[in-house]
Amino acid sequence: MKNAVRFAAALASVCLSLLCQEAYAKPKSEDQAGVQELLKRLEPLEKTVKTQQAVLEEQKKKIAEQEKELKLYREKLEAMDSSSAKAVKAKDAKTADKAAEKTGSAKPYASEADAVKKTEKGKTVSSDRAESSGTPISSPKKEEERPQLDVLPDYGGVLTRKGTLMYENSLEYTNTTNNIFTFNGVKIAEVVLIGQIEATSARRQVVQDSSRFRLGITDRLEADIRLPFSYRNDSESRTSGSSTSRNTIEGSGIGDLDMGVAYQLNRGTGGWPYFVGNIRYKSDTGEGPYDVEYDSNNIAKSLPTGTGYKTAEGSLTVIKVTDPAVLFGNVGYVHSFGEDIGKTFNTTRIDRVSPGSAINASTGMGFSINQETSFTLGYKHSYVFPTRQYATNMNDGSAVESRSDTLNVGALLVGTSYRFSPVVSLNFTTEIGATRDAPDVMVGLRVPVRLGQLF
Repeated sequence: MKNAVRFAAALASVCLSLLCQEAYAKPKSEDQAGVQELLKRLEPLEKTVKTQQAVLEEQKKKIAEQEKELKLYREKLEAMDSSSAKAVKAKDAKTADKAAEKTGSAKPYASEADAVKKTEKGKTVSSDRAESSGTPISSPKKEEERPQLDVLPDYGGVLTRKGTLMYENSLEYTNTTNNIFTFNGVKIAEVVLIGQIEATSARRQVVQDSSRFRLGITDRLEADIRLPFSYRNDSESRTSGSSTSRNTIEGSGIGDLDMGVAYQLNRGTGGWPYFVGNIRYKSDTGEGPYDVEYDSNNIAKSLPTGTGYKTAEGSLTVIKVTDPAVLFGNVGYVHSFGEDIGKTFNTTRIDRVSPGSAINASTGMGFSINQETSFTLGYKHSYVFPTRQYATNMNDGSAVESRSDTLNVGALLVGTSYRFSPVVSLNFTTEIGATRDAPDVMVGLRVPVRLGQLF
């Protein structure tokens, strides 16, 4: 019985297993058919995906190449920005070396100006001698620069940088005319004169070529020396009645050697102007009035090329930067040393001559047009004390003292400066006589050149 039960159970188990296999076999075959169908449908999609992947790979390559190009462009732009910044910085530095220096500078510059040296409250305006032309200065170097004033080459208008050697050649032409009209007779009407009429016209022309060397000893101390060569021509025309006589006399040679130092007293910060002290000394290397030859009538055969006496001068220059202009002023005193002459003319022996000393003052404004060009307007005036001459009358041995009148010499100043490069610039100055004792006109052309750095 037990075996029968066991057999029946095993048979039932086998049947159940077969039924399960059949039940599962049918869905499996159906699933496989479905999978095959899905695979057929997915094949085109797979091809599309592969195509898209190929396109994406190509796009990735192009993007990588573009990123490389973009990186190169960025590097170039950064280099260009850096060079542009350096150029602007150099340009600003150059501007800072000129403005009045444009006045002066002129230094409107005062710079050898390195001009009228350019700054705003301490930047240089114009230069020609110190490569320098408002806002307050912050760097110590800028604080010790001062504007260039090309109109004041002898009055502390320029401060050459330490160790820099400058050479300057200047050519000046001065013309003075004096007309005297004398009438001895009777005036019947305003335009009718009966009697003797005498007219004298005197014309003096001076051409002077000077060579000047400037050296910056420290950042605030400068020394210079100048040697001029002069040519003079005096002509006189005298008309008396119907006759006219003319006389011309000339002279040429080395003039009076002069030298000087300029020292910047302060930094010009805190709204203060620049103060520059100046000392100059002029020798008597040129031929003086009593050194030339005279004929038997005591008439000079040639004109002197120098003054014949020595002078010492002290002055103070004040420079105030009010961007874009530079205001300047100078006041000084010139002391003239007397000379023993010891020469006899006819019956008079000239023992000693004491030339008159002088008080000088000047003021004006320098204006910077751009980084290369500036102009200056100003006025200068000199009050000259009388010259005294001590002589002896050879007939009776008596002493004779004579003195001249005082002189007021005033002139209007107009100056223009143009910088060709940081090394060479050109300055043109005109002085127009404003008083009777002043020359009619003086025209000057100066070319400062930076020779190099000595130390």
